[in-house]
Amino acid sequence: MDLLATVPGPDVPKHQSPWSRIVAVSLLAVSLLTVVTACSFLTSPKREVSKLFGTPPLEAPPTVKVDETFVVTVGTIGGGHIMTDDTEVRVSGLVAEITPYDHVEQSRVVRHQLSILVHRTVRLRFASPGLATIRAIGQGLDGQRATVETHVVVCSQ
Repeated sequence: MDLLATVPGPDVPKHQSPWSRIVAVSLLAVSLLTVVTACSFLTSPKREVSKLFGTPPLEAPPTVKVDETFVVTVGTIGGGHIMTDDTEVRVSGLVAEITPYDHVEQSRVVRHQLSILVHRTVRLRFASPGLATIRAIGQGLDGQRATVETHVVVCSQ
């Protein structure tokens, strides 16, 4: 055993024993495990209304036809520990409300490290002609409730 302790490996300097290398690798493994555990297991994701973002945060065509399906895009913040969840859509007459949701890790340390613009698309259709209101309901960047509206002219066939 004394021979193993004094014979350096191929990339171990002669003054360093193999045991110091094992200790260093072990400390690195424990450090990485601690970071992964802190990000994954010690925090539980919370479902919350998405933060609206974009220029503009709500996009729709200016005119559509009655009973024609069309696409609306809602811009939200994502990335890091923010994972997109479902988007609720409610249509009543000529009013459509879109509420996007996220699963957010509760760790405030790593939550805001990476933010990206996420485009969420939904399909809408109005059954009668007139001026329709499309409303996105979410949070502002300050975390307070935010609502963004746009209007679409719904034309007869």
